[in-house]
Amino acid sequence: CQYVGQNRCVVLVSSLLFFYIDQVVIDQAIKHLRGCCGSAMDSLTGSNYNVRVEDCVPALHQHIKDGLKFDYIINDLTAIPISTSAKGDFWDFMRLILSLSMQVLAPNGKYFTQGNGIKAQSALKMYEGELAKLDDPVAFSKEVATVPSFQELWVFYEIWKKQ
Repeated sequence: CQYVGQNRCVVLVSSLLFFYIDQVVIDQAIKHLRGCCGSAMDSLTGSNYNVRVEDCVPALHQHIKDGLKFDYIINDLTAIPISTSAKGDFWDFMRLILSLSMQVLAPNGKYFTQGNGIKAQSALKMYEGELAKLDDPVAFSKEVATVPSFQELWVFYEIWKKQ
């Protein structure tokens, strides 16, 4: 990634596929995020990108079936659940997305996801325990950043397959 100014990263890619389930969020990003998106989202398709407003789960299943691999996956679906154990619907959903994503992640690819607030240490440790259970061994790093809209410090993960 090439840094351009404070907290702005430009990644030059030959092709980008972006799934988002909520058209309202896309519309608001087009309207309010011009500072980072420019006019790129005025059209949801271009010569090297395609924004699809749909559920990513069926698409991930299809990509697995087709044998497609991605160099970068950014998961912004949900934060790590806060609970007393790594059980329940939220954890099942998180594991599903993580498992499917790892199956389409290229061997040298990177998977980026949000964690949770820095004070949610038990949830973060449970998530890291889930990473240790994946079919393909992974390594990870964490970064803490201030998220102004959350008014707290938030943990972000970068995950990659061990070679």
